[in-house]
Amino acid sequence: MDERQSSDWQLYPNPVRTNIITLKSPSHLKLGAYFTINDLSGKMLKRGDLPSVTNPTFFLIDVADLVPNTYIFHINSGKQRWNFTIVVAD
Repeated sequence: MDERQSSDWQLYPNPVRTNIITLKSPSHLKLGAYFTINDLSGKMLKRGDLPSVTNPTFFLIDVADLVPNTYIFHINSGKQRWNFTIVVAD
């Protein structure tokens, strides 16, 4: 699996103080891409599909169900994978 730098993507705000985070994709995203949000023990708490795009696209992701804590945000697209650490604050 090809680990990519998270700079290919933008995820904000971080820390998260609202119920929504914004994910900006790079200019190309393959069909079948998805994201997961895991706690630090590795337990998956949320998963969502990301549509195929050919231009930079903004996705709004609801995180209202996450309690204040630190999480790992994974993006998977074929053999490529990106990782972020996000903090959900009060």
